Amino acid sequence: MDFSAVKPERLDSAARRGVRCGDCGGTDFDGGDDGFFYCRDCGGQTQDMMETECLEDDMFGAEGAMYNVKFTRHSQSRQMSLSQSQSQPQSKSSKEELLRSLARNLGSSVKEEDNTHGFDDEIPLPVDFAQGLCSNEKVMADKIRLRYVQGMQLIIQMQCKELVEKFGVSSLISGIVGEVWLRFLAVKKVFDDSWADKAILEAEASAHERRKDHTSEEDGADGSCFLRRKPIYVWVSSLRRMIPVHSSLAFVFLGCLVARETILPTDLVNWATEGKISYLTAFCDVEKALGNPGPGFPSSSRSMFRPVYGLGSWHTESTAGSIAESIGLHLPPVNFYAIARRYLSQLCLPVEEILQQTCRVYEWSMPAELWLSANPFRLPTRVCVVALVMVSMRILYDIHGHGVWEKSLSDPKIHSQEHPESSQLDARAILSILESKFKDLDPSPAHSKDLRSYLVYCKDVIFAGMSTTYEEERLIDMLWDIYDKQEAADSREPSDACRKRSRDKGGNGDETEPLGDPLAEMKRSMKEHGFEYISPRIRCKTEDYLHYRRKKVEGRLQFVAHADYFLLLRAFARLAEVDARIVHLGVLRLERRLRWLERRAAGAVAAFRRTPPSSSAVDPG
Repeated sequence: MDFSAVKPERLDSAARRGVRCGDCGGTDFDGGDDGFFYCRDCGGQTQDMMETECLEDDMFGAEGAMYNVKFTRHSQSRQMSLSQSQSQPQSKSSKEELLRSLARNLGSSVKEEDNTHGFDDEIPLPVDFAQGLCSNEKVMADKIRLRYVQGMQLIIQMQCKELVEKFGVSSLISGIVGEVWLRFLAVKKVFDDSWADKAILEAEASAHERRKDHTSEEDGADGSCFLRRKPIYVWVSSLRRMIPVHSSLAFVFLGCLVARETILPTDLVNWATEGKISYLTAFCDVEKALGNPGPGFPSSSRSMFRPVYGLGSWHTESTAGSIAESIGLHLPPVNFYAIARRYLSQLCLPVEEILQQTCRVYEWSMPAELWLSANPFRLPTRVCVVALVMVSMRILYDIHGHGVWEKSLSDPKIHSQEHPESSQLDARAILSILESKFKDLDPSPAHSKDLRSYLVYCKDVIFAGMSTTYEEERLIDMLWDIYDKQEAADSREPSDACRKRSRDKGGNGDETEPLGDPLAEMKRSMKEHGFEYISPRIRCKTEDYLHYRRKKVEGRLQFVAHADYFLLLRAFARLAEVDARIVHLGVLRLERRLRWLERRAAGAVAAFRRTPPSSSAVDPG
């Protein structure tokens, strides 16, 4: 731009410096009152000249001038050649150097006060404040890829650090997760030289497929649907599909599994949702650690590292299995003994007595469901652990539909010790403990208890990084004052409301409302969980293990169970955070495997008995 120091009168050819109108090509301009100049032929405004309030010598060239000629902006072709020359050393750097750069930072600790994380990167060069996107697409693709990989590695490091510091997990998981992470990057070929071109071709192919399925008049056959999408968004989407944000929890779970920790996918998902480990607000920490990418970077940290949908524990486990399968990692089974001990301790059941029987069933069956799988439709591993514990408890305490719970309704005399001895426990005491613990187990998170906690959670976690204006802050304060006054008024009303309800009923003060029928409540609870109630067994043909099957009720196959078994099933299902029918399917699968093993063993023993003994004596005659 030519900052010519001129008056608003007509410019001569010497003062114009060869400036032409962009619309008509004219060379005569008149000055306006707004500081710009306008073509005399067409009236168009030129952007190459501007009126100033100082002399030209004070602007250019002279000693003490504000601008210097050597700092003038170059053309686009020169910028492109400069960016290409700067990208040559970077293109020569191999994938091994980038992986080594990431590996050097796996052991480094994350500090919130640091603006950079210490990643090895090229030295940032000073750029013009008005420079747009990088003219070289390859350089921009490399920058997007490097920032995304560094951000994902930083999120995984923060999650490992928080697990070690807040939840007492072994620090070995950091090294294990680091090795898995680097092997995953190498297998996925994230730093391949042709990655950007492949992403464009894949996006174009998928756009053509979508256009074939959904033909419209707007989209022609020339790929106009795909051309509406910029390459930078194609690259970011490709990276998010290749290394999704939710896979960070899967990497951490793999580290916990190899380190033989009792951390389950349900724990990681709950902690991530509640904001106890970095997941929903991780993009803010990435922005602080890696710094602002600059005005020329096309994508923000929020759009790159913000999760776009809710995450489930089932999906986290299958993602971990898929990662292990892709890198050829041979995993051990889950730590069955530690997880079973944890579940029994949470339910206040006799740990040693039940674990002894459970270990026998485990060593006899060795179910394959204790190993991770990439199949997203397979039952989670914790369901298999729960099934082993339930089958052992049914064998140990003879929970086979004999109506123990129904008998306790007529005779409510139950063991009243808080921690009874294991030798004194029977099926009646076990079912009583399970029924009381089921009411204490609350799967709802802490922020959903009241409105104030939920609003604080939304502000700190859901809407993290959002700023508010002064007017919005004042409005929020006013609404909080109204809410506090209404809450204080509601806290004084319950006693008056209770007295009013007692007067409306017309009863005396000593009359109490009759309690509900426990059997009806049990049937209602079983109905809610998808089960049908079965009356206790009266004439038992055998005292063997009772196997449940689905029964046709009103023309549909329904799960049926006795109340004793349902109390056991309901408590463990809530503890494992799985639907009761899913746990029941896991129990049925384990029972089928045990029945098949018993038949094989019985057949082998019978064949051994039928085999005649080999005669080793030799006839002397």
